[in-house]
Amino acid sequence: FFSQGLKAELSEIIESNPSLADHITLEITERDMMTNLDRCRESIEQIKMLGFKVSIDDFGTGYSSLSSLKHLPADTLKLDRSFIIDIDDGNTDMAIVRSVLSIADELGMDVVAEGVETHAQLECLKAIECGHAQGYYLSYPISKLEWERRLLGLQQAS
Repeated sequence: FFSQGLKAELSEIIESNPSLADHITLEITERDMMTNLDRCRESIEQIKMLGFKVSIDDFGTGYSSLSSLKHLPADTLKLDRSFIIDIDDGNTDMAIVRSVLSIADELGMDVVAEGVETHAQLECLKAIECGHAQGYYLSYPISKLEWERRLLGLQQAS
C-alpha cells in the first residue's frame, strides 16, 4: 500500500482498461494504516484520484481512533469479526456496531460486517440496517473462476 510503485502500477491498469477502477477496491488493515497516518492519507488520496475505492479492513481492532477517520478519505470500513461473533447475545457488540454504522453514514462511508457465520448474526445486522456483510454463512471464499461461473449462471437465469 505504501510502495513507491503502487501509483504507477495502478495508472498502468487504468490506461489499459479505464473502466476497471470502478470494480476494484484496495484494502489496508487498520493496523497498517496507523503505522503512518499522514502517508496513508496521501496514498488513499492518490488511489482515489485514479478512480479506485479504498477500504479499511479489520476496523475496530484497537489500533485507530475515531479522530483518524475524519482525516482518511476511505470509502468503506470493514468491521472486524470480533464485533459480529456475539452480536446476537444482547451484549454491547450490537451497540458498538450500531454506533459505527451511524458514524460511517455521517462520514459517507459504507460498512461491511466481517465474519458473519450464523443466520442469527445476519438477522441482527439486518435489524440495524447494516447493508453489507461477508462470512462463511453467506459463502466460503471462492476463486475468480468460480465467481465468474456463478455470475454467468445468474445472468442466464434472469
